Amino acid sequence: MAGSFPLRSVVDMIEVSHLSKRHGASLAVDDVSFTVAPGTVTGFLGPNGAGKSTTMRMIVGLDRPTSGTVTINGTRYADNPAPLQEVGALLDAGAVHPGRFDIDGTLVRSMSSSGFLAERLGHQHELDAAEERYASGKATNEEVSVIDAAGWRGIQARTVAEWLVDLPLIAGVDAVVAWCIERDVEPVLASLAWQPVSEAIAKRHGFTVNGGPRVHVVGTVYDGTVAEQFDEYDKRDRALELAAKRGVSTDQCCAIGDSRSDIPLFDALPASLALNAGLAARAAATAAVDTDDLRDVLPWLAAWERTLP
Repeated sequence: MAGSFPLRSVVDMIEVSHLSKRHGASLAVDDVSFTVAPGTVTGFLGPNGAGKSTTMRMIVGLDRPTSGTVTINGTRYADNPAPLQEVGALLDAGAVHPGRFDIDGTLVRSMSSSGFLAERLGHQHELDAAEERYASGKATNEEVSVIDAAGWRGIQARTVAEWLVDLPLIAGVDAVVAWCIERDVEPVLASLAWQPVSEAIAKRHGFTVNGGPRVHVVGTVYDGTVAEQFDEYDKRDRALELAAKRGVSTDQCCAIGDSRSDIPLFDALPASLALNAGLAARAAATAAVDTDDLRDVLPWLAAWERTLP
């Protein structure tokens, strides 16, 4: 019997088109394009920091590209209803070492993020007094959170987000995040700052958000009550949970912070840096640095990286 049969069109197994990834001001992947044809073995070579891991993470949907597209068998990973039936990847999970960064006093150098917002909300005097009591051990974080949250009553969530665009951070943040990403060190925010603050900084500079307290929102308006409390022990526990989720032991993690809220996490990790810190945090940390530029922590981070297996 003779007949004609339609030929199945050949689709590249992997097609990467003009793919770029930016972390703040640093460009990790710059306009990469390539295809992987069926039945071929393809090597992906480049020096440390070339963007190999970042590109692979974007291929399998772990990172979102700044621009460009990736398809696997003609479909975006996120659009595939059963992606694990199409592709699998092991990106050396043991090499992703979380590095924890505090926000207030560390990334926000000259003030607290809560103080920055309280000035605009009109309750800075009350918050300053509460934070002084916390710093001296006379108030708990929960008590400070209740006082602070009350000042948010009636404010639109959109307004807070707009204010946070102008939140001043220590110099050199983008350079340090880029250093971390290039070396498979995940920059994680471990902080008692309100979650909108962490989310704004993460979006702006490429950090991973990992918890924090929340002010309750009704619709799009904050109602002035605390929806979720989060203290220094929650910060420690959430950080350790994330490390376990990543398959990384705590002896492959480090932390950078400045205050008593960082001490439980410092005590749980083998490497910790007190940055512009008070006496209690300095006593708990394994090293200390005073600086107006976050890039000055890079020698310490590099020394810590050399201790990793």
